Order: sequence, then C-alpha cells, then structure tokens
Amino acid sequence: MRINKSLMLAGPALLAAVALGPVTASATQAFADTTATSVQTSTHAAPVPPKDRQKQYNRGRNSGFTEGRADCRANKPYNLQRTGGGYYQRGFMDGYNEGFHSCTPMTK
Repeated sequence: MRINKSLMLAGPALLAAVALGPVTASATQAFADTTATSVQTSTHAAPVPPKDRQKQYNRGRNSGFTEGRADCRANKPYNLQRTGGGYYQRGFMDGYNEGFHSCTPMTK
C-alpha cells in the first residue's frame, strides 16, 4: 500500500519534470548559443559510388585469396575472423574462403 501512495504522489511530479525538461533545456541552449559559438559534427558516411565499391571488394578479394591460399599450403587451420562489414572486408572473406578451400595442402 505504501508503494501505491508513493507512486500516486510521485507520478505528477515526474510528469511535470518530463514536460518541463525540454522547455528548460531549450531555454538554456538558446542562452548558450548567444554567448558562445557551438560546433556540431556529423558522423554520417557518404555513400560510396558503385565503381569504388567494386574496386574495394576486388582489392579485398585478391588479398584474401592470397592469404587463404598461403594458410592452406602452410597447413594452418582455417582462422578467418569476421570483423567489420565494408566492401573490402566482404571481398576479403570471400577471397579467403575461396583461396583456402581451392588448394590442396602440401605434403611433407
């Protein structure tokens, strides 16, 4: 029962705080903008043109194939770690898989 009473009392106070929070923040921001300059940076990546995507993918595929083939011939275990998700990384993963699985390991 105590919890219900405290929630009933705290409910309107929380609602008021939520409703007044943006108002006071915008007033504070307006004051801050008049006294100092603000700097905003955006971290949006520009879209990569299709031609550059293919170049990145091909470059990754070539280096991945070379590394996969070398690992296979050296009798190393399959150890492709997946990190990132760019076009180079996708090409590297595809090339590594193809290179590692297309060779026959050298016998000693």
